Amino acid sequence: MNIKTLKIFVLPLLLAVTLGGIYLMPRKGEVQDSSISMALPTGMNPDGWHGTRRQESEQERGILAPDTEFSKADYVQEVPISLDAPETAPVLCRVSIVKSGHDLNNSIHRPERCLPAQGHFNLTGTKVEVPVEGHGIIRMTKLKSQQNITPDQPQ
Repeated sequence: MNIKTLKIFVLPLLLAVTLGGIYLMPRKGEVQDSSISMALPTGMNPDGWHGTRRQESEQERGILAPDTEFSKADYVQEVPISLDAPETAPVLCRVSIVKSGHDLNNSIHRPERCLPAQGHFNLTGTKVEVPVEGHGIIRMTKLKSQQNITPDQPQ
């Protein structure tokens, strides 16, 4: 074989070897299961808070990937209107856990981005560290916002 013939085959051979390397790449790995429980407690009554579970909306279900998991609850506590009056008013705390599926691009997003679109305003975040017995500490962002909800508005 002469040098001219060898030069003709070098580029296609190099291209074939390079593209063949795709088969040596690792396969799609398994996603490690989260250590966070998706069960929000509702039967307890710590400090006067009472919780009820609620479902995710059709809009949330339709926008996010099908394997996204949701756990939502509303917690209500009756607090005195003032120190002198016996009347109370309910305070609502909405808690949501959204667990991403395999498709991260269509499964989860930052709440700071979507909450204003859901009518939340005065959004502030603080960093908190939550100790989990036997697992160490989980660093989280605690978000606080306001939202005007009318009685006929779907939740």
